[in-house]
Order: sequence, then C-alpha cells, then structure tokens
Amino acid sequence: MIQKHLLELQAFVANMYRVDLVTADGSFDCQENPDEQEALVASLHYCEVTAALLLLSPGGSFVLKMFTHYEHSSVCLLYLLNCCFRNVNVFKPATSKAGNSEVGTISENLELFEKMSPEQRLRLDRIRDYVAQEYLRRFEVRFLPRSRWISRNTVSPACISVSAGRPLGQKKQTGSFNERRLLQTMSWSVQVPRPLWVLSSFASTFVLMPQ
Repeated sequence: MIQKHLLELQAFVANMYRVDLVTADGSFDCQENPDEQEALVASLHYCEVTAALLLLSPGGSFVLKMFTHYEHSSVCLLYLLNCCFRNVNVFKPATSKAGNSEVGTISENLELFEKMSPEQRLRLDRIRDYVAQEYLRRFEVRFLPRSRWISRNTVSPACISVSAGRPLGQKKQTGSFNERRLLQTMSWSVQVPRPLWVLSSFASTFVLMPQ
C-alpha cells in the first residue's frame, strides 16, 4: 500500500458531496494453494479497509469480500471494523457456490470520531504519539543508511505480488489450519515422530510416514 495512491483516491472523490458506499472484492489466484488463500489475501484486505475508511463519509457503509476467518489477521480486521462501524455482519452471498469459502462482510454506519470531543481527540493523539515513540525506544529502531543495506534489491509490496510465497511479515506455516490445530493438541513427543513435510529429490520423492 502506497500513501500516494490513497491520497490520489481521496482527491478523486473530493468533488463528490458524499461517499455512502464502498465495495471491495479483490483477491489473488490461489488455485495452486487454496489452503493458504486467507493468509495470502490478508495484506490486500488490510489495504482495502484502509482505503474505505479514508473515502467513506460519516454514516457510510462498506462491503468487503473475505474468505475463512481462521487466521489472526482476519480476526483483527473484523475487530477493527467493529470499532469503526455501528453494525458489522458476515453473510454468505446467495449467488456464491456452496463449496466456495467466500463471504461478504457488510459494515454499516461509519462512526469514527464524530462522538469524540476535541479534548478526547487530543488525548488520543498524545497516546498514539507516545506509543510510537516508546516502540522506537524499546526496540532501538533507527534509520539505516543505504550504504549499510545487506541487499540493494527493491522488495515489492506484499499486496502487489504473491509469486514469491506468503506476504511479507507473516510466518511460514506448514499444513492447513485444521492440521495446525491438531498439532497444538499433541505433545512434543507425539509431534516429533510425525512430520508433515515432504522431502523431494531429483530421482524420487520420499514421504515421511508415522512410525
């Protein structure tokens, strides 16, 4: 997500009296890895929600196409929507196939800062600035000159390309969501002799089986 593009969208609708509805149904082609679709589109959904909050007028509504809600990114996004809108509902579209995991998240009546007094807004801004400064201090975040970069190559934003794998900043996970939940219920002594990964070689493929 590039701030310039968001500001250009805001300038594009500046001459409109109101923006009462924003819809977002973006996705990627995840046919080769359908189990990871929710994680792959997490960055895109975040960008869509950010753009909607920037464009919508007070009292506006937002319709977002999502998929399963197992990953933490989806749960956090739903929490954000509940904080900004009066009503948030998740529906299965009537025209959507039964075997499809897509759902429509409908957020109605945008309420951001209308009920906050100037004193409350000022207090919120101070808390936000303090949290940012505390994060920089605690984790010693400093500007890194280009001469000290390990890699000089430009990294594309995660929401633009997923050809390199999972979006940036997310941990690599093995197996589907149900398999990971099953592993959480097992002890380490049971998990170790039951690996889920597959070892491939040039000559043949070896699958590690349970002992």
